[in-house]
Amino acid sequence: MAEAACYSCRCSWFFLKVLHLRTVSDASGPVFGMFDFTMDTTRNFSVAVGACVSFPDIGAGPHTITELGKAGVVTSSITVDPPARLVSFDMANRTVTATAEDVSTPTTVTFKNKAQTGTQGCTPGFWKQDFHFSFWTGHSPTDTVGSVFTGALPELSSETLLAALQGGGGSGLLGKEAILLRAAVAALLNASNSSVSYPLTSSQIIAAVNAALATGNLTTINNLATLLDNANNGSGGCPVMTVQTPG
Repeated sequence: MAEAACYSCRCSWFFLKVLHLRTVSDASGPVFGMFDFTMDTTRNFSVAVGACVSFPDIGAGPHTITELGKAGVVTSSITVDPPARLVSFDMANRTVTATAEDVSTPTTVTFKNKAQTGTQGCTPGFWKQDFHFSFWTGHSPTDTVGSVFTGALPELSSETLLAALQGGGGSGLLGKEAILLRAAVAALLNASNSSVSYPLTSSQIIAAVNAALATGNLTTINNLATLLDNANNGSGGCPVMTVQTPG
């Protein structure tokens, strides 16, 4: 029997052996649109986020449902209600097996999906190497800090992006700004390179750095530098690290 629309995943209890499937968005990484599924390897269907479909009188026994992969999205949970009807699940392959029973209470399978935050990043040490300049996108090593960021001390604003990557640090305002700009330039280059799945956009980085510099507050500047440094050292690694080596 073909799938039918369901209301809040509560269908007519005149049907027996009902199986519902619904998709929801994980609040920590909202997703939208349609998700594609297969049931028992032969039935293909799609479900919009927040909606569900019903399979009335599908037949008692176990049924296997697989959600097809979607770029930039991970499945954060798969649940079956009542829980006793869960047979098995494989989060890595977005697959669950659940039983439909010949009773009035339906089996409801819920897939929760979330947008995957970028975890890749390359460090200042990577970007400052001349044999990696070919990976710079939208910016040049000779561009000045002041052409991108505002509010830095004059001696830092006038230096090049490459010099900022090579910068040191210190306990005073000059040192803290140098630390921030070193991390910020690397962050900007990560965000500008489409091969790097970075968690921030260029506009977000520029706005955050400008706001931090405008405060002149050492703690604020240092905290942002730490945040960007952590992103530049993301668990996903530097995806372009081995693409090009020194000649």
